[in-house]
Amino acid sequence: MNKNQRLSALTVLLTSLAGIANTAAADSNLGLLNSIDTPDRHNQKMLRSMKSTSAANDLVHMQQGSFRLDPNYQVQINNEQGYVLLQLSGQLTDEWRAQLESEGATLLEYIPHNTWVSRIKRDSINSLRTLAFVKAMGQLYPADKFPSNLLTHNLSPRSDKGDMLILDVSFHQDQQFDHVMAQLEQLGANSQQTNFTRGNRISVNLPREQLLDLAYLESVNWIEEPQSPKAEQNTDAAALVGVSALQTTLADLQGKNIKIGGWESSTPDASHPDLAGRIFIVEGGSNSNHATHVTGTLIGSGINSPSARGMAPEANYYSFNFYGDIPAELAVAATEQDIDISNHSWSYLAGWESNYYESGTWTWFGHPNEEHDSDFGRYAHKTQQWDNLIAATDMIVVKSAGNDRNNHGPAADQGHHHYGDSATLHYDYHAPDGDYDSLDTISSAKNVITVGAVDDSGNMTSYSAWGPTDDDRIKPDIVANGLGVYSTVTNSSYGMMSGTSMAAPVVSGGLALLIEHHQRIFARNPSAATVKALVTHTAQDLGNPGPDYSYGWGLLNIDAAAEIISADNGSGQQIHHGEVSDNSEQLFTVDVEEGTSKLKTTIAWTDPGASPSAAKALINDLDLELIAPDGTVYHPFTLSGRGNPSAPARQDLANRVDNVEQVLVDQPAAGQWQIRIHGHSVQQTQAFAMVNTMNFSVLSAAKTPTAAEPSATSVVSSGGGGSLDLFMILLSAVTLIGLGRQHN
Repeated sequence: MNKNQRLSALTVLLTSLAGIANTAAADSNLGLLNSIDTPDRHNQKMLRSMKSTSAANDLVHMQQGSFRLDPNYQVQINNEQGYVLLQLSGQLTDEWRAQLESEGATLLEYIPHNTWVSRIKRDSINSLRTLAFVKAMGQLYPADKFPSNLLTHNLSPRSDKGDMLILDVSFHQDQQFDHVMAQLEQLGANSQQTNFTRGNRISVNLPREQLLDLAYLESVNWIEEPQSPKAEQNTDAAALVGVSALQTTLADLQGKNIKIGGWESSTPDASHPDLAGRIFIVEGGSNSNHATHVTGTLIGSGINSPSARGMAPEANYYSFNFYGDIPAELAVAATEQDIDISNHSWSYLAGWESNYYESGTWTWFGHPNEEHDSDFGRYAHKTQQWDNLIAATDMIVVKSAGNDRNNHGPAADQGHHHYGDSATLHYDYHAPDGDYDSLDTISSAKNVITVGAVDDSGNMTSYSAWGPTDDDRIKPDIVANGLGVYSTVTNSSYGMMSGTSMAAPVVSGGLALLIEHHQRIFARNPSAATVKALVTHTAQDLGNPGPDYSYGWGLLNIDAAAEIISADNGSGQQIHHGEVSDNSEQLFTVDVEEGTSKLKTTIAWTDPGASPSAAKALINDLDLELIAPDGTVYHPFTLSGRGNPSAPARQDLANRVDNVEQVLVDQPAAGQWQIRIHGHSVQQTQAFAMVNTMNFSVLSAAKTPTAAEPSATSVVSSGGGGSLDLFMILLSAVTLIGLGRQHN
């Protein structure tokens, strides 16, 4: 397809959007792609009417909407090889992957349902179509490479610099740096990078008129604005979460030989008496109270002030700054420093921020045309990198939830800045950050342990950020004390600070003790999934019964988690590690005695990083069920999502979004119960960790299915609101230009 054909094709899409909007503003608000000068517009009547008859397992769910790939469509590849959407008839198996690779297809990123962004050879198209399990193929289009908010809004000042655009561009994982740099140079783009950051990402300065050509580069996988700046989020804590018991009566755990990595804007005061000799500065910087306070909460000895004693007073701390590519640094730290756990008491700024430019005014960090910052709860490319990092290293990563919930912005008659434009006062309206949907993009990662802040009594603070994520997952995961925490500060002093920045090291330090306890008993570190299963299983429930979007699973209870590890070392078994493939299951039995108050089972798994273009982040979906002696099936907790975020958790249906599931039965009937873990929708295999309140026996290992079959799944809602509805109409026009899609 030459440039004129591409421009014409894009015009069909843009005309569809503008025609449906039927407003003068539509043409001026077409977002990034509006910067392209397009030729004559096509008649909107050419739009294929949308269908509503596709089965759920036929649909492909991407950010911009759900659609059906036409099985009869012949994909177009201009070069020797290219990138397409490849849909299978069921979940991926090892055998299928091997067959695809032998036919010249490499699977790169998963898109629900059963669809993969794939690199295929042009001369393999016909042979791939003959494979019985290949259902359909379709083109990747430029609209698939942008977050939906960028297609419906103009760029924010942090990216829009007039004739030049500043963008983060991600390339398919098989691309080489020198090759893509040569392509970028042909477009007049420039970058200071000498290699990829983690995830094949390059930050580029691009001439505005070259945007469409960039989007049409086959090597390009994803294009988004650079993240906003990072910012830190500013004796009773140990007792509140059960750490004091571990340090004294239970096991005399002190964090000895545990290595904790911390990423801050600055460095802790390594000369502080409470910290001296146990801080290793990997990346230098000036000392600050924030970094010293966080470090003291983690490892402070309390030598001069016992009230400031940290959670793991004999652990070692490795100090990094947060200005680089943190996932890449974490991967190196996992091997070179051999760190066991990493703490991150910072967030990317989003929504409203007070006095950012030190002018006494508020600054808006979202897009100027947005009422609520779309970065809140978004699964971005950087989010994918953090999830992949944890999946690759099995590192335990703890992240503060952020303090955005009480950022309300200025009064109506007071001006404010837009980030990137400190010289202008604006008077446009943007909603307060508000209670729900106030987490940054890293706090929204599946595999990170996201920490909210409560006070000494376990009451929610006014600032601690709440979920849900954009795909309705449960976040934060856990809460801890983050109000008036007493710890070390610079110049050998002590002081109180508040924020989720203070709650995160309470959790990280507590988990350091849990790792130490696990090492003593099993001579190895627990997996990231095991730790998440333990802390969510044993958390003290706060707020609504069951999990919620404010307290997550509840207040950290390290003492209870350690007791389960101790019990598992005895004659019984309360922790299990296993794996399932698609449509396979593991079964366990639990003998429940008369008068048992609760039966609770929790599973967690480290899910692979999701494509930022996918409609939901969960790739491998496991189902946990408890089956009573009379055959009654009990389902895990599920929350209602953004449509009704304050509603209590339900237990009447399967959970289709979270990689932590928990079933709780009050006053369970006496007799033999079964625990069933079923692979509902699993690509190849998925390992998991299970924790139970009482001893269980393995009834059967995972059964291997005789044939992979497509699993029924609920259609992911594309959400309410005009812009997303317009997107579905926009994308339905793709069939006009031979992309093999039918949209719903």
